[in-house]
Amino acid sequence: MDRKQLLDAADVLTTLVRNIHLRRELSAARPDPHLAFWRLIYDDLSDITVLEWCKLFGSDDDEHQPLHWKNVVSDQIQFRAALFSRLRIYESKWRSYWSEMKRYRDQSVAHHDIRRSEIKNYPKFDLALESAYFYYEFVVDQLRKMGTDLKPSDLREYSKSFSAQCREIARAVINATDKFEEKLY
Repeated sequence: MDRKQLLDAADVLTTLVRNIHLRRELSAARPDPHLAFWRLIYDDLSDITVLEWCKLFGSDDDEHQPLHWKNVVSDQIQFRAALFSRLRIYESKWRSYWSEMKRYRDQSVAHHDIRRSEIKNYPKFDLALESAYFYYEFVVDQLRKMGTDLKPSDLREYSKSFSAQCREIARAVINATDKFEEKLY
């Protein structure tokens, strides 16, 4: 593990968490927007979330996914056990969630798989969010050992501020588009 790899992982983790929170705040402001404009943004935020999560927790091919936790962490057994403990899940639940995220990525986002119509809903992002917080804490700790202080130092706390700002902006911009009629049929 090197400093650049850790900093790159922090960037992807931050992007992942921001996308989840932005998607949630937009949905809270208007769960079912009438404009294709908003539905496209909601869908794209969900797709990016899955892609970013898979970079960190999907396939661990070290050539193609250098930021996957298995390619960053030296003690994989301890990391995995601590991750499952933090998430309050067993390995079977993780495998099921991993399969759901990976399937969605493979069939709907990264490739145009004919089986994509079998996927009826976006994956839920609660475990993605919590696993990202956990991995980020690991990254912060490792960087500190190298003499680097990462900002934000607490991604969960940063997310609260980010969400609050997104909430305010989402309400304003979604309400500002109420006067528009959908013209794309």
